[in-house]
Amino acid sequence: MIYYLEDVRKVYANPLPTLIYFAQEIHQQSQVADAVQVAVWDHPETLERVVVESNETTEKCLEQLIALSNSEKHPDVVEIDAGTPSIGVFEFVRIVAVARILLPKTLIRLAENCAAMSAGALALCLSAGANSAFFAGNMLEAMSLRPLDVTEHHKKVHGCKGDGSCGHCTCGKH
Repeated sequence: MIYYLEDVRKVYANPLPTLIYFAQEIHQQSQVADAVQVAVWDHPETLERVVVESNETTEKCLEQLIALSNSEKHPDVVEIDAGTPSIGVFEFVRIVAVARILLPKTLIRLAENCAAMSAGALALCLSAGANSAFFAGNMLEAMSLRPLDVTEHHKKVHGCKGDGSCGHCTCGKH
């Protein structure tokens, strides 16, 4: 799909809850649940950086995201940087949501300087489609926005057969 600036401006102008909802829908449809993303984080084939420094650069960020979206191959990872001084939290969350909408399969990570944001701001960014954010020296990942099926998790991780033999769950011991 080819995006144009006037169309993206309309998406960007949606009320923030609506924009986050659209981004979550696309995230759930496009991101593979429980995918191992570590190799891509550490050694992406293509990494693009989007720096959001002020409200004046918002338009430039949108143009950069449009160019990435309209390119033949989307980057593996897009890092969104809050810049210095950073823009308001809600404007930053909007940029993250638009990035998710325009680049549905790309991993979106927040730059390390975003760790200075509040926990609530980072949570909004993860809700808006960011795959990772730094908080208190740790990388938080939004691997899947779908509810975790504990039984499926035990089957995948521990080789659970549903009979309680794995020793990690209570299945089969009811």
